Amino acid sequence: MALLPHLPREIWRDIIEFLPRTQQRECMFVSQFFHSTAIKSLFSTVRIHFGYWFNSHTVSWCMDDGAQKAEAAENARALGLLQYIASNAEFAAVVRKIAVYAYGRSQLFFEQYFLIKALEALPRLQSFHWVGLHHDVPPQVLDMLAERCSTLGELRLPPASMYADVINTILPRFTQLRSLILTSDLEDSLTRIILGPELPTSCFPAIIETLNANHGSLSHLTISGSAALAMPIRSLSELTHLSLWQVDYAEGLDFVFRHTTRLLSLSLHLGFRPDSPIFPVLARSSGDLPILDSFKIHRCSDESLTESQFQALSQFVLPRVRLRRLDIGVAIEWARLLPICFSGSPLTCLEVLGLSSLEVAIMDSAPMAAVSFLPDTLTSLYLMSNAEDTESIVVLLEKINRMSHLRFFYYQNVYGDILSIEDLAINVPTLRIVGQNGRFYTIERSSEGATCRGWAERKVCFRDRGDFEGDDEAWLMDGVDIGEMYHGEFSQDED
Repeated sequence: MALLPHLPREIWRDIIEFLPRTQQRECMFVSQFFHSTAIKSLFSTVRIHFGYWFNSHTVSWCMDDGAQKAEAAENARALGLLQYIASNAEFAAVVRKIAVYAYGRSQLFFEQYFLIKALEALPRLQSFHWVGLHHDVPPQVLDMLAERCSTLGELRLPPASMYADVINTILPRFTQLRSLILTSDLEDSLTRIILGPELPTSCFPAIIETLNANHGSLSHLTISGSAALAMPIRSLSELTHLSLWQVDYAEGLDFVFRHTTRLLSLSLHLGFRPDSPIFPVLARSSGDLPILDSFKIHRCSDESLTESQFQALSQFVLPRVRLRRLDIGVAIEWARLLPICFSGSPLTCLEVLGLSSLEVAIMDSAPMAAVSFLPDTLTSLYLMSNAEDTESIVVLLEKINRMSHLRFFYYQNVYGDILSIEDLAINVPTLRIVGQNGRFYTIERSSEGATCRGWAERKVCFRDRGDFEGDDEAWLMDGVDIGEMYHGEFSQDED
């Protein structure tokens, strides 16, 4: 311990960055060096909330006094933070990402003025996200970003913004994008289902121009299925990560898959169409995407897969021995799926796995025994079932306890909190984040044991990559609807 004060500052920076956020906050009060180092870790991402997000369904004239006061307090906090960024160059220099959650019911004229002032003060801004029920991004905000931050690396906009002609002229001005996200997440509650209005065809030329302008840098794209079909293949050929929503009516995507040979990650978000053409596409694409290592498929419908759809999904997944991450969120029986995937170890590289179904009736106790097929080498796992008998839960816990590399585990059960978070933290010493039924806990370990710190409700709702230990956990929980499964109270911690 006597050597610790003599460690180089560079090592202290690495140590502080490795600490949990609660301890990083404590470091701010140790010394000026610790203060400045902790600030860089804590505030590299700044989240701005316009409006009272919890009451996003409530019409303004129907809001009670408490909700109106909460919305006023939220707006005051956001404006204060924006003013602080604009006036403090040292603080502004550490901000790399701005995420705006717009739930206000006004036109945001006042808010956009302070937002623009803050954005102008950020010399190293790399990422800008705009999400929420207020879907129209003020054109002045994007115009300023294109003017002052043309080398922005990541941009996320809701599709509704693409209706404005002015947006169509601004978007192609970004020329150094690594990630472009044009999605419509219904983030008004705990729901993260990617489903919403289609991208209008009138914006396709602007998207094509943007993809061409960023051809040498763009590697991540989130877009609707119909928009992907309208893009020139050259614009998609360099992508490594592709996420498609509203693919139920996007026939012919196998042509896209045939020419995106560098794709490492593919996510498909289906709607409610029972005869979705994506399954024949998957069957025809079993030999395409040769280096794919991550595959996610989620479906809003609770209708079970037909035999032909199950076979198509199997034909696409099983030959991919390089697959490292797999998330299947469709109505399918574990008892059928798991033995096929892991009997004889066809998916030997798998480390991240998600299994869920909206058709709860098929997730009864008997298929619970199928968890014995899960590999012990998983590092991240998400499961959804409706098992309630003790025998099934014991089988699950015994399997989880044998996973010596498991860092993240999230479990949903319609019967409530079946598992003990504290017991999981003790019995699986490698766990860093654990969750159940709409709540998450960060596990902090010391010589005195394990402490589970619950996430605040807002953090759960607006969870993103920076809230997790790594990209795998964020990828696994992306698009997962946990709102229907929530039981109990949230922690008030803002960790």
